[in-house]
Amino acid sequence: MEKPLNIGIIGGGITGLTLGYYFSKNGHNPTIFEKKSDSGGLIGTFETCSAHLEKYYHHIFTSDKHTIELIEELNLCLLLVILQ
Repeated sequence: MEKPLNIGIIGGGITGLTLGYYFSKNGHNPTIFEKKSDSGGLIGTFETCSAHLEKYYHHIFTSDKHTIELIEELNLCLLLVILQ
């Protein structure tokens, strides 16, 4: 294995978090720099009326295989709504 790298990632949105995950998984040492107090970018949530809502509307198509594989690998819950 190559020598582990110290890697700086600017931005803690979905891309920065995913990069950090894969770099870490491959033995490197990522540091994510985010200017806001929370990470996630537009995939994050905010609290209103005692409920958490997405900052931006999101959807995943069944053809988004890489996204679905990452969700499964991270053992995250995915709510599937299939429109016909």
